[in-house]
This record gives sequence, C-alpha cells and structure tokens, in this order.
Amino acid sequence: AGKKWQGHLLPLGILAPASTFITHVLFGPFTKWTGKAFALDGHSGANTFVRGRPRRAFRSSIAKSDMDGRMALVLDYAGAGELLWGRAAGMRDELREVVPGVMIGIGSMQLTGGIHNAAMFVLIEKSQ
Repeated sequence: AGKKWQGHLLPLGILAPASTFITHVLFGPFTKWTGKAFALDGHSGANTFVRGRPRRAFRSSIAKSDMDGRMALVLDYAGAGELLWGRAAGMRDELREVVPGVMIGIGSMQLTGGIHNAAMFVLIEKSQ
C-alpha cells in the first residue's frame, strides 16, 4: 500500500452543515469519512472510512486548479470509474501541500455548483 492520510473536514461557510452531511453520511454511505489512501504508484487511490475497506476510488494527476488556475494535485473520481460520485455528480478534489505531511484540500461536485460551492478539508500524513 502507498501513503495514507488522515482527513479532517473544515466547518467553513454557510453550507458547512450540508457538506458535513454529504461527506460523513452519504459518501460512505452511513460511515464517517476518515481520509485518503494512495496506491504505491501515486496515480490512484480511494477514500477511507470508519467502517469497511477504502472505497470511492479516484485517479490522481497534477493539473490546473478550477479555483485559481495554478497547478494542484487533482483527484478525479470519474476517471476512476465512479459512476455516481464521479460521472453523475462530477466530484473532484484539489490538493496542495502546505508543509511536509500536511495538505489542504477543496472538494467540489458539478451537481452542487462546482468549485464555487466547495468543501474544505485537511489531510495529515499517517506514519507508516
């Protein structure tokens, strides 16, 4: 297995309660989101939850951010074959490392307004 990251949803903005519900109830489903696990190749991974195996797969690449046009680590759920969260909802995460072992993330779905209605989160690298 590759790197594992502990996730923390940030309660920012007026829609934070809705983001929390989507992330911790619907996305699992019915189990709290706890972070992300990347494959050894670094080009794919999945989300981790309190219960069950990692799921909600993504493909990762360095690409332009929808937020500001700068380069970011982009997690593409449609590219990994996620039908509901990827193709239907248009889910996409963008990550930037702020200090070694800590990344700030922004998660968005085209279905709910894209980058203009995004949820912020932090990922902290777990020690191996």
